[in-house]
Amino acid sequence: MLTGIAGLAVDEGRPLDAARLLGSSRWQDDGTQTPARIRVLDHVLSRAEQLLGKDECALEMGFRRDLSRKDAARLARSVLRGKVATS
Repeated sequence: MLTGIAGLAVDEGRPLDAARLLGSSRWQDDGTQTPARIRVLDHVLSRAEQLLGKDECALEMGFRRDLSRKDAARLARSVLRGKVATS
């Protein structure tokens, strides 16, 4: 789920939030990787890297691996609110 919201973030021009969500999604997606989820993750990661650069994207993802579930949910809600507000 966070990977999909990261996709929304990158589409909305929020690559930092996308990288942060990708990093925090690691705890959520552990053990449930399917080929379709891997393709989505790879696509979103590629887009975030294009916008941020690989180093900055990796740095943000690394920092956010320790993001609490509560903080990850808060960030995801902020992305979704932005999406709803612009629809």
